[in-house]
Amino acid sequence: MVLQALEAAQWIRLTSCAADLTIYAGDFNSEPTDVPFNILRQVGGLEDSWAVVNGSKEGGGTCGTPYNTYTTSKEKKEAPAGKRIDYILYTSGPKIQVSAVECKLPLPQRIPVSINYKQLSYSDHEGVAAVLKIENNQGKSGEQKRQSSEREQCLERATALVKNAVEASRKDKFIFLIISIFCLVCFLLTFSGT
Repeated sequence: MVLQALEAAQWIRLTSCAADLTIYAGDFNSEPTDVPFNILRQVGGLEDSWAVVNGSKEGGGTCGTPYNTYTTSKEKKEAPAGKRIDYILYTSGPKIQVSAVECKLPLPQRIPVSINYKQLSYSDHEGVAAVLKIENNQGKSGEQKRQSSEREQCLERATALVKNAVEASRKDKFIFLIISIFCLVCFLLTFSGT
């Protein structure tokens, strides 16, 4: 996921430089404290509409929420309030200033019509809605600058994760090679005349 997030962040930076507004939204399968999400924010230069409006406090759970009928008991034990993995991220272009003024989970917790005498949730994920305020920026740069130290820390964490994965892959490759040689020797020994 780290490499996918880095690729997406680079794609966003390359394709959004001339756009007035870029919105990147969806299910990222990454929580706000995870490295892939922070790569999108730091490298992609994106703002998280939920965090801008509601702060970094708890809340905004979109998956595995306790009131969702699709949530399993295991999910409820792992994350009692649910996980926030669905986002509306945005960034402004050179002539526009954008700010999130509202971000919420707009749908009711259950479908009002009951099916087989049981009300259901709309989906296994809660919907997210944001209201963005767009203003002319009089030609000033609308890009919200990130401190280079935050970006560097994020990339260092991502690099460490990738290095660990590469090292684990090397170890696995060596182990599989030894097992393959052992199996080949055993196979050849079955044909030897005893």
